[in-house]
Amino acid sequence: MLEVVARDKYSLEPLMRVRKANVEAAAVSLARAETSRRGAEERRAEAEGAIAAAEASARSVREDARGTKPMTAEELAAVDAWEVREQKERAERSNRLKLALAHEADEKTREEKARSEAIKRQADAKVVENDRKRWQELQDRRKDSANEVLAEEGWAAGGWAKRND
Repeated sequence: MLEVVARDKYSLEPLMRVRKANVEAAAVSLARAETSRRGAEERRAEAEGAIAAAEASARSVREDARGTKPMTAEELAAVDAWEVREQKERAERSNRLKLALAHEADEKTREEKARSEAIKRQADAKVVENDRKRWQELQDRRKDSANEVLAEEGWAAGGWAKRND
């Protein structure tokens, strides 16, 4: 009698679990990178908003200083001192914006790397999953073939035995 030995366990099952865990880890990493990028975008927007608000305020102060009445030397000195402080603050705001833009660019790069890693890991997991499906189909076909052979042998043996009785 034909004996069919079929493996009931997929030999790459541990690899499949590892690949699935890698996909989950990559998804978590991608989510963190997206959150970090959004935070960087918010900080950049805040820096741009601070610059716009300060520019509007400075424009208002300059317009008030250019009023219709003539200014004294003391008032002119105060306006000049204010302009110097304003230039220093403008430079600081500009530096903060540059840093925010650089941080945002870094976070976008990190997010893209995380996204490509997630895609790569999903593809790796899909390869093993597809192999698992092929393996299972082969196992099913082997079982079906073995059952057919056993059924034929049983029928033939049973049929032969009935004829000889």
